[in-house]
Amino acid sequence: DEYPSKEDFNVIVDGNVFVGNRNSSDNSGAMRITMESRVHFTNNVIAENNGGMYLQRSEIIAENNTVWQDWKFLEDKESLGPSYFTGNVLKGPVGDMEARVSFHGNMMESQINDDARIEVSDIFIDDAVSGEFDVIDFNSVTFTTVIKTSKRLPSKVDLANRSVRISEDHDGGQWRVIKSAKGNQLVIWGALTATTGTMGAFDVLRSFTLKSDAPKGIGAGSN
Repeated sequence: DEYPSKEDFNVIVDGNVFVGNRNSSDNSGAMRITMESRVHFTNNVIAENNGGMYLQRSEIIAENNTVWQDWKFLEDKESLGPSYFTGNVLKGPVGDMEARVSFHGNMMESQINDDARIEVSDIFIDDAVSGEFDVIDFNSVTFTTVIKTSKRLPSKVDLANRSVRISEDHDGGQWRVIKSAKGNQLVIWGALTATTGTMGAFDVLRSFTLKSDAPKGIGAGSN
């Protein structure tokens, strides 16, 4: 079929957080964009997925995203226009690169040709929070889970709407979203696989907020 115009066919993916996902092959847990898609991908954060960003046979404009894990861009097709990446943080490791794509002003590894490449470095505020908890209590009315932490949560860090991993020992586990946090109480949306239990660990993913001295105009939240 004839490839439609951008006015008729252009997917916009903007302002999302992709964390804690996986697929059966562990090669595209964060996302898979394929099947001759045309996508404008902006201001998204991708981290801590089992398998990173898998791009294949698509036309992609990627601007000001933070991809703090592996990614790749496979295959090409003559009917598609070239792809363009600018202002992104692309930590890597970088997988196969087989598509027509140009890079300008990205933070990325040196094996990718970018005429204004920025060396990869950790340019984000360290606002992650980790600790242990004693009790989990699921509320079926509010559909929230209350986690009672062993130590008081930091009072000067807003944890609402942040991603949190609940596990036995700070490894693996289940990712959820925080509703509220105060004192020794962490309230997350939804149920866990085990709705009641004792002892465990929690890790609040950092927000990937850029430091004040970070290079201007790169990464999610910079524009």
